[in-house]
Amino acid sequence: MKNEKLKMKKGIVILSVAKNLFFLFLFSFCISYTQQVSVSAKPDTTSILIGDHLNVNIEMKAPNDVVWVIPLFGDSLNGFEILKQEKGEKTEDGENVVQHLKLVVSRYDSGKFVFPPLGFFYHTTSDTLKRVAESRAFFINVNTLEVDVQNGIRDIKPPLSVPWEFWEIMMYVGIVVVILAAMYLAWRYYEKKKLKQPMFVFEEVKRPPHEVALEALRSLEGEKLYQRGFIKQFHSEVTEIIRRYIEGRYAIQAIDMTSDEILSAMRRKKSVDKETMKPLENFFSLADWVKFAKYTPSEKENEEMLPVAIAFVERTMKIAEEVEEREKVEVANLTT
Repeated sequence: MKNEKLKMKKGIVILSVAKNLFFLFLFSFCISYTQQVSVSAKPDTTSILIGDHLNVNIEMKAPNDVVWVIPLFGDSLNGFEILKQEKGEKTEDGENVVQHLKLVVSRYDSGKFVFPPLGFFYHTTSDTLKRVAESRAFFINVNTLEVDVQNGIRDIKPPLSVPWEFWEIMMYVGIVVVILAAMYLAWRYYEKKKLKQPMFVFEEVKRPPHEVALEALRSLEGEKLYQRGFIKQFHSEVTEIIRRYIEGRYAIQAIDMTSDEILSAMRRKKSVDKETMKPLENFFSLADWVKFAKYTPSEKENEEMLPVAIAFVERTMKIAEEVEEREKVEVANLTT
């Protein structure tokens, strides 16, 4: 009986020692793991002028399995105005990962101030229990500008003399030119308005009627209207070209006349002979039959329309040139 009691006491002692050793091991593990997680906050300077920007560089160092909870800081922190918060990149430091963060702060009163510790929550991927790691506080001296009362108020820095660039000179020259041009145009407009004359007079350059007609006939030939079945349209357009040519060459209002009226007016022109009139009469007669009597011309009649028109333009062009040449000779003889 006595031996059994001794064995029980011995077992209780052993169990108590094992329990204490287990908790001691667990505590030391937590302490060692916590020491691997750290947060540091370092300013780029400890002395600034009032209102200057101060960069606070934060490094959060921890093993790979640590997940940081990065807070969004407010507008101010213990009297320091937070102007910007920037999350930086991650870097590796041996077996640990360093997360970088930067705060841009400022202070608008002078003195010596404590920048407070910054606390960051974190947890591991295998444990959702949140822990806190804090940075150390540090002092910041905020200085004011020294004012020399005896010398009075003056600028902090003297005005800078900036040299002129070439493009600036050209820009101002261009502005002056534009202003002068606008003034000149306004003056011209005012003068012309007084005389009731147009400000600008553009002379229209008229092309010779035979050039316009021949160009239009060749363009019509390329359209191949009657070959595609547009026979009436073909005869209408070819006679329209000749009507405009006659109007430009002989000053006859051919556009508004009937075919008979055009032929009658042409016969009264001394420069137009019978050899010119005969093909023209057949030309207008066939076109009128097609346009107004629904006459269906033969293939040969369609083919001859354009050559007849071109021959009429070229013939009358030569006759007109000969007449002009004779008139120039007569005028020259009269002046000598």
